Amino acid sequence: MDQRKLMDNANTITDMAKTQNSVYELVSDMNQRQELLEERVIALEVRIATIAEQLESLPETFSNIIQKALNTHLHQTLNRTLSPPSLNDNTQQNTSNPLGNHNEHRHTHLHPNDAASLATRPSWSTFNLTSPGGPSAGRQSLNPMVPRAGSFDA
Repeated sequence: MDQRKLMDNANTITDMAKTQNSVYELVSDMNQRQELLEERVIALEVRIATIAEQLESLPETFSNIIQKALNTHLHQTLNRTLSPPSLNDNTQQNTSNPLGNHNEHRHTHLHPNDAASLATRPSWSTFNLTSPGGPSAGRQSLNPMVPRAGSFDA
């Protein structure tokens, strides 16, 4: 009986040692992962700080780019208006393009305010679609055929 108790105690001590080793491995693995996670978080914080600095500098960068573009455009416009056109240039322009140089410099960009107003406008005239004197005069507009609940024979 004493030997049996001693064997049980020995097995219990062995199991406890194995459990202690497993717990130690788990804790050291968690420590390594925590260190790796902290490194990644620090790298992300550095990236976020860099992006925040870049975002803060965007207005200044935009204004510089716009200012340069405006200056370039202004210089080109001033050079065109201040330089007298030669007779040969006019005859060549008129023969190649009957409208002259007007269409070449036409503004083709859409202003954001205009784009916003276009988004709210329909691409057709609702007045023409519903007015009695419009193109659908004499025709009755039909309601769209939409299936309704209970309209199908089962």
